[in-house]
Amino acid sequence: MHFLRFIAWISVACIPIPAFSQHIFHRKSLSFGPILPHTNFVTSLPHHFVAANQSSTSSDPFSVAHRFLAILLKDLDKAHTSYIIRNDSYTDTRTGTTHIYVKQIVDGFEVTNGLININIKDNKVVSYGDSFFRGHVPIKNVTIASVHQRYCDMISENLEKHRHSSPSESSLDERMLLPQLREIYDANCHFLARNISTASYEPEDPRPAVLMFIIAATPWTSLADKLDFDFDQYLSKISAVSLNASEHRFELKHVPGAIDVIPAHMAYTQVSDGDHNHLKLVWKFEVQMENNWYEVATDALKPSNIISVADWVSDSWSFPGEQQPAKYLVYKWGINDPQEGERSFEKEGIDPQASPLGWHTGNLPLDLANTSSSDIAELYIFFTTVGNNIYAQQNWGGQQAWNNSPRPTPGKSLDFDYPYHWQERLRDRPLQLARSFMNASITQLFYTLNKYHDFLYLYGFDEVSGNFQQINFGRGGRENDAVIADGQDGSSYNNANFLAASLLSVSFFPRTYYVVYVKPPDGKNGVLRMFLWNHGNPYRDGDFDAGIIIHEYTHGLSMRLTGGPANSGCLSYGEASGMGEGWGDWFATTIRSKPGITDYTMAAWADNDHSVGEVWAEMLWVVENKLIKKHGHAEDRFPPKRALDGTMPPNNFYRPVDCGFKDEMVPKHGNTLMVQYVFNLGGFDFRPFNIVFEACYQWHEITTVPPEVELFNRIALYSDIDSCTSFVQARDAIIQADEMLTKGENFCALWEGFAERGLGVKANLFVASPYFSRTEDFTVPDKCKNTAKSI
Repeated sequence: MHFLRFIAWISVACIPIPAFSQHIFHRKSLSFGPILPHTNFVTSLPHHFVAANQSSTSSDPFSVAHRFLAILLKDLDKAHTSYIIRNDSYTDTRTGTTHIYVKQIVDGFEVTNGLININIKDNKVVSYGDSFFRGHVPIKNVTIASVHQRYCDMISENLEKHRHSSPSESSLDERMLLPQLREIYDANCHFLARNISTASYEPEDPRPAVLMFIIAATPWTSLADKLDFDFDQYLSKISAVSLNASEHRFELKHVPGAIDVIPAHMAYTQVSDGDHNHLKLVWKFEVQMENNWYEVATDALKPSNIISVADWVSDSWSFPGEQQPAKYLVYKWGINDPQEGERSFEKEGIDPQASPLGWHTGNLPLDLANTSSSDIAELYIFFTTVGNNIYAQQNWGGQQAWNNSPRPTPGKSLDFDYPYHWQERLRDRPLQLARSFMNASITQLFYTLNKYHDFLYLYGFDEVSGNFQQINFGRGGRENDAVIADGQDGSSYNNANFLAASLLSVSFFPRTYYVVYVKPPDGKNGVLRMFLWNHGNPYRDGDFDAGIIIHEYTHGLSMRLTGGPANSGCLSYGEASGMGEGWGDWFATTIRSKPGITDYTMAAWADNDHSVGEVWAEMLWVVENKLIKKHGHAEDRFPPKRALDGTMPPNNFYRPVDCGFKDEMVPKHGNTLMVQYVFNLGGFDFRPFNIVFEACYQWHEITTVPPEVELFNRIALYSDIDSCTSFVQARDAIIQADEMLTKGENFCALWEGFAERGLGVKANLFVASPYFSRTEDFTVPDKCKNTAKSI
């Protein structure tokens, strides 16, 4: 059972308060099994059973049962098949009815779903149910479609059917049950995508099967990933103590994710191919976990094949409680510069997709580097700037320890109403004056980051893509990586950064070669540091400038999406590094843009790689305006929320398209369409990525290696960049994204925009030294030359 705890998380101990009735976190539960067409329940007995009943003189219901079974099972092969009457059979003294439960045995093994129940009253059988196996014995190993796969296919088909049906075509009950059906699919079916090979394990060993089941059943994705990655290592730690060698009965100990010894024994389970039933040799387990207690049967010959599973834990119905969303006095989303607008009260975003727990609910965040996902069963509401996506706090000392740093504490109302105005008494102390706004500053930082998290999620930066969240709700990806956001960081001035662990510099006099940036892959926290700017009175606070926040957070986005969530070295140097800056500048600008205004200053506050980034951002901006001219401008860049049943309500944001993407929705306006291109199809996912040390550099042996780089025996010298991320490749990827999403309807508009900034068809990049050589070109493809003037 999950307890929701309320915490005002400051520098004191956390005091739990009893949960209210809202069930906001659903317990993962697996439940499926074979469908047996031959199973029947009989209340009107055939005449030969009636005759046997009438001739019976015994007053012992168990004797009646044995005589009945002798008739019912007369055609079974007695050499291989028998039965036992279970010891949980009983007589109900209130009704006088005896309930007999019969288990089938084949060649010494029970058939887990071979059962007969007999109801006897007044020494007569009044009804019975029968699912005994009546197929071929001895057993043949017949290849049958996976029960697990068929079950998930059935759910998927139902979800797909209702996704395309209108409300008038679905009953109210169906629409209400759809969210539960999606939860069932998420819980039961994600394991199938792992496709783990188990060909090398012996059927007589129950350990591979139980470890496979834990991977499928654990609610913690990070634990499943660990077990999958180091399967043999975890397997060796499980001990199997034999209880009865002839019956293949064991006790399994030290099973990760289980909280008790697991009894295991070999058995048979019936499966059907639609026409006939067959027996599968299985391992049967009783697995007690933190929030589940499973009875499970897995294929002994293929341990990754779960044939049946039942969860003995059931949830009581919970009634939704009234929880008012938090309120923040902030510069609302879309106001990047405080000079462009006024502060207003904005509500917490509770999006069922992007932030289903809201912005203030999550697991208890301790030292995240030492927190495993198995430690986060309980959920908390934090009455401060802490939640599943963001941990925001001030860091005046510039230290790495952030846990107990001060944060706004508005109380249970979650009403973040803090002043941000001039104080005459601090006129001569600009630093102190800026710090007096700490609560307003951290509130703004928390609001903007959560808003941007949700914005990116709805365009595709989700759990599987490697986004930043503590809990991933069983949707894939690695957990425990919310962004740690330090506002008013005291370690520097006039800057901001998205901290990506460390930069390894390799010094060879007289030059220093920066070899590799260690970026945070999925499962590692990104750290955003926002500094004060000491050019005015009071010192200016970057936490109030959404453009800076969006720019820095976008570094985490681009690092995760370029080359995959677990590979964060793909935007580390050269033109690619500058492009990493350009993505952030462009996102910040397009989010605040207004119709008819095409002249914005890009990256005016930064330098270094921004000289490249500014150019790339401007290229994207020109291309975006070509699309806006053709398709119009969407005032609201936020994709619409899905309905509670997961369907997309009618809206003016998307146009549906069938380009091979099952759930893909294509924005209809130019600015939002460009975001979709750049974000998850064009700018990031399709671009070739830098494989650090290999793809972009040719290695040359050196004879002397300084001690600080003893792990590296080669130094990278630029030679060829054909495999690296460049303007040209990103251009091609965005054009390819248009082909995928719209079948190329914007081909010429995109080429016109890129060619206008020198990325025409003959543009290229060649590297023969550490200094890049580029050839610009302003021509478009031949098929676009007649349309270019009209675009």
